Amino acid sequence: MRSIAIKALASFMAICIMGAAAAQGAAAPAASAGGPAAASAASPVTLALARQKLLERSASLRKAGIAVDSALLAERGEGYACLPTISAGAKASLAYGDSASLSGSASLSVTQPIWDGGAHAILLAIDRLATKEAQAAARAALLSALETADSAYYAVLACKDALAASQSDLDAAKAGLDLAEAKLEAGIIAKTELLQVKAAEAASETAVSQARRALQAATMKLASLTGLALPLEVAGVDFSSYDSLMDTLSDLDDGGLEALVSKVTASASAGNPSLEEALYASDRARLSTDKARAGYLPSVSASWSNGLSFAESGVGYSGGLSVSASIPLDFWNTSVDVSAAGLSAQSALIDYEESKRQLELDIRTAVYDWVSAARSIRSSRQALDYAESNYESVLESYRLSLSSASDLSDAVALVSTDRKAWNQARYDFLLGLSALRSLAGLEDDAALAELVR
Repeated sequence: MRSIAIKALASFMAICIMGAAAAQGAAAPAASAGGPAAASAASPVTLALARQKLLERSASLRKAGIAVDSALLAERGEGYACLPTISAGAKASLAYGDSASLSGSASLSVTQPIWDGGAHAILLAIDRLATKEAQAAARAALLSALETADSAYYAVLACKDALAASQSDLDAAKAGLDLAEAKLEAGIIAKTELLQVKAAEAASETAVSQARRALQAATMKLASLTGLALPLEVAGVDFSSYDSLMDTLSDLDDGGLEALVSKVTASASAGNPSLEEALYASDRARLSTDKARAGYLPSVSASWSNGLSFAESGVGYSGGLSVSASIPLDFWNTSVDVSAAGLSAQSALIDYEESKRQLELDIRTAVYDWVSAARSIRSSRQALDYAESNYESVLESYRLSLSSASDLSDAVALVSTDRKAWNQARYDFLLGLSALRSLAGLEDDAALAELVR
């Protein structure tokens, strides 16, 4: 009898100790610094460094720079078209037979366009717009690259948090399993209940494995985009620095929300590079119509030539100045060109108006999503606190055999679900900030935050 009592007392003490360990494991929050135990010996990669390295390696950004250089060359070449065309030539010949003779000549000619119906001026304006369009495309590539860097960086952090959360769930499941085994040994529960706990623990192990693989994939993608060597460690985000901004967004009423949409739309109208591209393309198409109309007008050019000839008979000199004018008489062909250019201009204008409408819709959607994420952070954190308190209560009841293993498993699952929702809301907020910054045509998060205040 004494040995049975001692055994029962030991089992009860083990249950109490394991219950405390399980409570500590389930309540542990998923912090941004969580992740694999093995960390890189180098300094953690910051968001600023990730952006810098990605911009240095971005193929689209380099190609955009080449497009700008090509547009500048085309513009310069069109500017040279109004300059005179100068050519020089020389010739020498030797004739032989019954007698031999040597002769030679040199010539210089200059041709200058005088009037081309304004076609050159229009073409120069078109090339200048093409340069601006290429520069806008380069800036769009820059904003896109920054957003890509942010997305890849935050993906790594989100996966680290997911791994930490999964590991916390696994720790809680293991502690619960130890507790269930002790209760089975003491004869408090049936074996079927232990099997339920083992199944939950195995599922938690699977979740940890999947989370670790997702982290590896996200880290490899960031390394590939930035050129940084593996293994790499990513510095966490100080979410507390966004508390003021998130509180402001969460407290916005309908009027404040519409005011924010208006501010971001105004910023985009002034600085969104994609919208600028569409505008410049529309202006180029309109000028192309003017260029086609110039085909109705005459063109005038002047040329001057001067030459010297050398022969045995002496030196000869000749020169001349001429002015020529031409006017096209195939008006039907010009009319077709004008009509085709006009249709292209109408199409380009439609594209611009559609781009503007789509941008306004994208901004409104992004603002709504961003504000929703900010509000979700607060509510999901509260839900997580309630879930953790519920788990502690259910765990205590299970320790006292007042709750079943299913009740404990449900409580653990609720903590896991609410923790994932909280982490998801935080990174949705950061990704929304990055996306809305690009739509507004801004390169700095602080500039977008100023629109909120």
